[in-house]
Amino acid sequence: MRDRKPINLSWLVEKWTLVDEDSYLKNMWLNTESLDFIRINREVVSKEDIESNYIDIDSDVENYVLLPTRDELDEQKLRAAFISRLDRQNRDNFVDSYEGISPSEEFIDKVYELGLDYEWNEFRKKASANILLTWAMDEEIPINKDMEIININKL
Repeated sequence: MRDRKPINLSWLVEKWTLVDEDSYLKNMWLNTESLDFIRINREVVSKEDIESNYIDIDSDVENYVLLPTRDELDEQKLRAAFISRLDRQNRDNFVDSYEGISPSEEFIDKVYELGLDYEWNEFRKKASANILLTWAMDEEIPINKDMEIININKL
């Protein structure tokens, strides 16, 4: 394997968060040489699947790696970790009116109501960065850690 130029973690987080924006997007594959992405709307989990279904990658399939899926980020744990890191006043305001009946929608409504959308988005990016950094290390992909990370499992 030849030496690869490190990928900026912030760039990888930005690209990976597209999975959240597109509910039909099942997985993403990264070409570690060209830094191109293949975004797939169905379960394709092997390089052979990509080769047989995506002609445009030609013979470059050995350079593609599967990025973590959206399931890697535990939404419930992420919300709880975010609330726990709020200052006391915001945490009390959040908890007093957050019933958790429809957790995702109610949570986001509360975030916007309290004006915490910037903080939420930054927290989410840092939690995503931790997942992607771990993934990159496992895949032996050099990463330039150009942003802060948060491990929600250790809060």
